[in-house]
This record gives sequence, structure tokens and C-alpha cells, in this order.
Amino acid sequence: MDPKNEERLTYNNMQITINFGLSNSITKEVPDGTTVGQILSDRTFQSALGFGDNVVAKIDGFAQDNNRRLVNGDQLDLEVRANQKAAKKMASPEPPKEQTTEATPTEEPTQNGQAAPETQQPEKTEEAAPVQTEQA
Repeated sequence: MDPKNEERLTYNNMQITINFGLSNSITKEVPDGTTVGQILSDRTFQSALGFGDNVVAKIDGFAQDNNRRLVNGDQLDLEVRANQKAAKKMASPEPPKEQTTEATPTEEPTQNGQAAPETQQPEKTEEAAPVQTEQA
């Protein structure tokens, strides 16, 4: 075969930037078709930028699936994932408890050990005695 006519297989490389934290950033050439998951699992990137397995990758502020293929010029921002318990609490906070000013039942034990409901009565206030004034 003539080497001039031989087709050469070429792999296109693309340049991406990976950011983690305020000052950790790498711009690197990677093979075309590299996925987000490949970047996140690459120990070279993990050690260079100082991130672990508990990160989420975002592009333009939107979380990306690990199967998403990167394109030339992508800027991948890595953020530490929120704690699962904290995320659940923020997603469905408890409604505030209502405060009532009405009389509430209290329970006092009876002779047979059963509790009997009782209603608290508002405290009574003594009326002030009328003031007498002397007339001249």
C-alpha cells in the first residue's frame, strides 16, 4: 500500500476547563467524546483539584448527568453535594405549629388509673374595691 493514500485514523482532542472551589482550575485537552463521569472518576483530576467522589458537575449552573458527552470549550464546575439529610429537610420543611389561646384539656389520673380530661379555666382576677372620696 502506498503510505500517501493510506487513511490515517485521527482522534480529535477538545479542550475543557474544570473548576473546583475558588482557585482550583485546570484547562486540559481530552479525547473527543469524553463524558462527565469519566472526568469525575479520573484520579488525576481528583488529586490535582482536591475533590472526592461526593461532587456534582455543573455546566452553566445546571447539574449534569454522568453520561453527558463534553464538547470543546465546556467549563465544568464541580461542587460538593449537599448532605442527604439536610437536603431532605430543605426539600420538605415541617409546617409551623399553630398556637391557640383557647383552653386546652389536661389529664389528671383518677382512682382507677385512667386519665380523665379536664379543661383549664382562665385565672380569676379580683375586682378592685371602689375608692371613696370625702366631700366637704
